[in-house]
Amino acid sequence: LPEIEAELEFKDASLGKYSFLLEKGDVNLVDSLLNVDVALRSLSSSYPLTISGNVPLSVKSSMDLRIESHEDGLKFLDGFTDGKFDWDAGTSELRLLLRGSIFAPKANGYLVFNNVGFSFSEKKIKNLNALMIFDFDRIEIKNLNAEMGTNGTIFSKGSILLTDKSLKNTNPLQIDTKRIPLKSNFLDVNVDSKLNLKGSLVEPTISGEITIKEGFISPQKPKPVKRLSSQKTIPN
Repeated sequence: LPEIEAELEFKDASLGKYSFLLEKGDVNLVDSLLNVDVALRSLSSSYPLTISGNVPLSVKSSMDLRIESHEDGLKFLDGFTDGKFDWDAGTSELRLLLRGSIFAPKANGYLVFNNVGFSFSEKKIKNLNALMIFDFDRIEIKNLNAEMGTNGTIFSKGSILLTDKSLKNTNPLQIDTKRIPLKSNFLDVNVDSKLNLKGSLVEPTISGEITIKEGFISPQKPKPVKRLSSQKTIPN
């Protein structure tokens, strides 16, 4: 079978507000396997995001892909979110091995957040610290803590399946929040919640309770309707 070898090169590439470099872009196609050895780095970052291994073109074959990043290497990926997510501060460590098929991947590795601050849909979250372990068919979160607003806190622990929700999960993901501020044109309240996430990451099922307190809810007043007066001119 024919073999294809190529070296990628990007010019003036960017994701959102972050320009990035392709430090390494080796690609070859052999026996329906796409082999990659890629290193991406934002111009504002000191460390790259590296992706190496192979991805099969056939859904019946297994992939073997390694993804790794240190310190600020993931910062520029918020460009994929169309401005909804904006990384402000902190560092992360990622080591991930992907195997299995493209539609049923098996992930092994970890993701660590250290004092991360970011904005999500114009909501500020700060001091995010967490350890997330990828355990083949599920993600386990170890003591995620973060702050939101003046006194709001977010805590999470437990696990959730990646894709196959039929598998057994004895430790469902728990998310607890306290004094999370919600503001809009007609409400200004704090929210406490205790939620459980079951199912899979792609099809989650949410249960629990939400408490609204310390604030006000005011129905929006309808805008006044301007009446148009018709005027006729009668000729003399």
